[in-house]
Amino acid sequence: MSIFENIINGFNGYIDAISGNTEPLTPHLAEAAHLMAHTLLEERKIFCCTSGHAFAAGQQFCANLGNSQNLQRPGLPTVFLGNSQQHTLAMIDQQQSGSIYARQIQALGQPGDLLFVIATSGQEKPLLQAVQTAGEQQIACIAMAGGPHPDIHNALCSQSVNIPLRCESYGQLQAMQFLAVCLLGDLVEQLLFGTPT
Repeated sequence: MSIFENIINGFNGYIDAISGNTEPLTPHLAEAAHLMAHTLLEERKIFCCTSGHAFAAGQQFCANLGNSQNLQRPGLPTVFLGNSQQHTLAMIDQQQSGSIYARQIQALGQPGDLLFVIATSGQEKPLLQAVQTAGEQQIACIAMAGGPHPDIHNALCSQSVNIPLRCESYGQLQAMQFLAVCLLGDLVEQLLFGTPT
């Protein structure tokens, strides 16, 4: 197979992944966008934490909400957990890296805030601990994971939203995560500020 065929097959694989997820994900993304908008209207904040492979998608999500995408608007309060090297290294030194996100949620979270978790497999222990801690602090969660049996979805409390991604490769999963966070940013902007003219 030539490199040109590999490129064409690669694009077709991504297109198939998007097409296969579009209809199943639509109600989940709508519910997630409404929960995000409601949280922000209540003057609460959104936390985001991710697995290593989803780190860039988490950064993109916070950048999209913190800055305007399509409208001139104020920045929206988002906090990307685990973004501080100093905090992360201190946790590793204390052999507490499994609770890296949970401890930040305990320190910064308030009832009514929202936690957005972007996972790779949905089995990552730091993310599971973050979801459990959020539930204890009356913080709703949105979890987006791509594993076949993501434990993280079972850990969600009743007022939370599950976004189950179905992809055949890490590359497709990362593409779907980026697409989903950009869509969520657009939807939250529309719900809070109206459709751009």
